[in-house]
Amino acid sequence: MSGDEDVQRKWHRKASEEKLRLAVFDAMRESGAAAVSPTVIAQRAGLNKSLIYRYFGSVDVLVDETLRKHLIFPRPLDVVVQAVEGGDLASAIALTWAKIQREFRSHPELLDVLAWSIGNSDQMAVKALEGYRNFCEGIARELGPEPYLVPTIFGLIVMEVDGRSRKHQMMRRTTKKIGRN
Repeated sequence: MSGDEDVQRKWHRKASEEKLRLAVFDAMRESGAAAVSPTVIAQRAGLNKSLIYRYFGSVDVLVDETLRKHLIFPRPLDVVVQAVEGGDLASAIALTWAKIQREFRSHPELLDVLAWSIGNSDQMAVKALEGYRNFCEGIARELGPEPYLVPTIFGLIVMEVDGRSRKHQMMRRTTKKIGRN
C-alpha cells in the first residue's frame, strides 16, 4: 500500500467516525427514552452498521465517546450574568437564561441529548442528565443561595427541549404529508 492510499484510508475512517458520532444525536432524538439503536445510527450516518463495531467496538463506546467529544457544557461563570448594582435576582435570571438559550441555539445537540436522557435508564443517559444537573447547580451557585434556583433553571431548559421536540414532530408530520402528495 502506498503512502497516499494510507493517508486516504485514514481520512476516510476519520470522516466515517465523525458521521457516526453526529448520527448519534439524530438517533437519540428519534429513540426518545429508548436505548440508541446501532441500526438507526448507521442509517442516519449513511454507513454500514458493522463500522460501529469496527471503529468503536460497541454502541456504548460510540455513544460515550460522542458525549465526551460533543457534549461540552459552557462553564457556569461564562453563562451567568451578574445583576447590576441594585438589580434584582429576577433580572439576573432572565439575562442568564437569554445567554443559555443562545448557547443552545448554537449547539442544538445539547438539547437533543437532554431530551434523550430524561426518563432513560441507560447508563449514558444517566451520566448526561447528571452533567445537566451539575451545570444547573453551578449556575445557581453563581446566582445566589436561593433553593429554588436549580429546579427553575432546569425547568427552563426542559421547556426548551419540549419546544424543540414539538418543532421536530411538526416537521416530520409535514414531511410525511408532502411525501404522500
